[in-house]
Amino acid sequence: MLKCRFKTIFTENFETVLIFHHTTFRLLYLALISSLSCIGAYAVNPEEDPVNIAGSSDSIINFRQQFNIESDRVVSSPELRDFASCVDSIMRVDTITKVSVTGIASIDGPESLNRRLAKARAAAMSSWLQSEVHIPDSIISTFSRGEDWTMFRSLVDADSLIPARGQVITILDSKISYGAKEARLRNLDKGRTWSYLAKNVFPLMRCAEVSLGVKHRFIVPVPEEILQPEIIEAEVVEEIAEVPDYEAEGQEISQTLSEEWRRRFYIKTDLPYWLMTWANASFEVDLASHWSFNLPIYYSALNYFKHTIKFRIFGFQPGFRYWFRPDNMGAYLEVHYGMAWYDFAFNGEYRYQDYRRKTPAIGGGLAAGYRIPVSKNGRWVMEFGAGIGAYRLHYNRFINEYNGKLVDSKKKTYFGLDNLNISIGYTFPIEKRKGGGK
Repeated sequence: MLKCRFKTIFTENFETVLIFHHTTFRLLYLALISSLSCIGAYAVNPEEDPVNIAGSSDSIINFRQQFNIESDRVVSSPELRDFASCVDSIMRVDTITKVSVTGIASIDGPESLNRRLAKARAAAMSSWLQSEVHIPDSIISTFSRGEDWTMFRSLVDADSLIPARGQVITILDSKISYGAKEARLRNLDKGRTWSYLAKNVFPLMRCAEVSLGVKHRFIVPVPEEILQPEIIEAEVVEEIAEVPDYEAEGQEISQTLSEEWRRRFYIKTDLPYWLMTWANASFEVDLASHWSFNLPIYYSALNYFKHTIKFRIFGFQPGFRYWFRPDNMGAYLEVHYGMAWYDFAFNGEYRYQDYRRKTPAIGGGLAAGYRIPVSKNGRWVMEFGAGIGAYRLHYNRFINEYNGKLVDSKKKTYFGLDNLNISIGYTFPIEKRKGGGK
C-alpha cells in the first residue's frame, strides 16, 4: 500500500508544494478548499486574519504506479482511477504545465533488461496519461533511472526485518561495482536475505513515478481551523522546497552507474588443463564496458607415464568477449581464433604430429561462460565456460614406438569442443573510466 504525504509550505512568494503518494490526496485536497467546486491550492499570511486573499501558486503532485515483476503494462486499479479523476478535476480549473514520467526497475536480474523495463514502464505510463487522462503529448517528458540503487538503499534503511540487514548496508556502502554488490547480496545468509528482498523490497522498486506541475491563481476564503495545521517548522520548508529535478536526477544516476565501472586486467589459469599436465595462463583486459579481450596460452612437453601416451601442445586462443552486464561480470559470449602445434598418442598404433612440425591446427569458434567474484574485495574471480570450433588439420602419422617410422600424411577438418574453462583468476584495476557504456 502506497503512503500519502501532504505538506503545505508558505513562502514570501506564496508558493505551495503538495506531495502525494496515494489517491487519498483527493479527499485532503478537496477538504482544504471545500468552498470551491474544484481542486486547487492557496497561500496565506499567518499573521493576517483569515479573510479572502488573492494569490497564485505552483504545485507539484507526485504519484507512483507499481508494476508486476518484469511487467511494463499499466493495469487499471482503484488508485489509478482515483488519480485520473483528480487530475481531471485539476485540469478543469487550473493548468498542468509539465508532466515528468520516470521509469524505475529493481536491482535483480540483468542490468540491460532492467534498463529496458524502466524505459518501457515510463513509456507505458505516458501512454496511459495521454489516453485516459487526456494530457497532451507536448508537455510530457519520459525518463528512465534503470536500476535505482539509491531507492534500494532507502528501502533497506526503512525495513528492520531484512535478514542480516547490517551486512546488507555494509555491502551497499562499499566501493565495489554494482555487479559485485548484487553477487554478495545473493549469497548473504545462505540466500535468505535475497529471498526476503525479492518478496518484500524489489516489488516496491518496479514502478513509474509521475510528477505534475500545476499553475493556478484564485481567491479563496481561509477558515481559521484549516489555517493552523498548515503552519509547519522552518526546517521542513527546506526539505520540501527541494523538489527533485527528475531529468537531472536520472542523468546523475546514469553517470554514477557509469563511473562505478573500472577497467581491469585479469590473470587466470584453467584447472582442467592442469589435470592434463598442461601449463596454462590466460590474460584478459577490459576494452570498454561490455567488451574485453582474452588471450589463453597452453604448453605441455610431457609424456603420460610412458612414451606411447602423450598430449604435447603449444597453442593460444585469442578472442573477443561481449558481457551482458556493464561491469564485465556475469554471462558472456566469445568469438575466438585458435592455433596449436601438437604431438599426441593414446597408446594405440599411431602417433600424430602436425605436419613437419610446421603446420599447426588453425581455426576458430564460439564460446559462452559466466564469471563471478569469489572474494570480499572482488579481486579474486572464478570463470566457467565452454566453446566449440572448427580447425584445419594437416598432420603426419608415425608408428607409436620409440623413433617410429613415418606412415603417411593426412588432412582433415575438426569440428567440436575446443575449450573447457573452470578457471580462477585475480584482477588488477587499470583506471577509472567515465561514461562506461551505460
